[in-house]
Amino acid sequence: MSVKGRGYSLKAIARKRGIVAYHYLAQPGEEVPDHPTRQKIAKSLARQVRERIMISCPPDRTARSGEPFIQKLERIVFTLEEEVDVTIVDSTSRVRAAFDVEKVARRFYDRFKKERKASLGFIDGIEALADREWYASLMCNRMMFIDFVRKRGFLNDNVSYLRDRLETVRRRHGEDKSAGFYRIFLLKQFHDGLGQPEAERSPK
Repeated sequence: MSVKGRGYSLKAIARKRGIVAYHYLAQPGEEVPDHPTRQKIAKSLARQVRERIMISCPPDRTARSGEPFIQKLERIVFTLEEEVDVTIVDSTSRVRAAFDVEKVARRFYDRFKKERKASLGFIDGIEALADREWYASLMCNRMMFIDFVRKRGFLNDNVSYLRDRLETVRRRHGEDKSAGFYRIFLLKQFHDGLGQPEAERSPK
């Protein structure tokens, strides 16, 4: 296959209900095609096979971890029981869901940067910008962690843990203190709760 006058040799290595997996192995001294080039190769492939996956590898396959790719492949595995009724719709749906994770990750990271930047305006008492940025990242990371364990019921077996604590602060300190939730509750949770060994935490 030729793109911009350069040839790329792809090998079909697997087929599943109308989906074909192609493998491109870069030759010694070559780089893996960049994203725009891979898109053009994929467009050319689409003229031959409508549903396809292209896997590009560097010459030295041990140069980088294959773990992220293995995790994607795990999402498109069909059990023997499922094999009986698998259709092209099933296989393409799983492939798209598995490989759309990268888009989700990019959206998440973009949103994370936006929220971290916004939080800088609420931090007082730290003069150096680099220190404020570090603290904002620390707080955002801890919020994500506590929400992660909250969603799995690891906080008092209560998936509404954070919202319930916010309501508790409002009842005890008044509706106007809901903005003080960070200082009244989260700081204690982050530093005294998550930041101290269990034996050193106060009962409260």
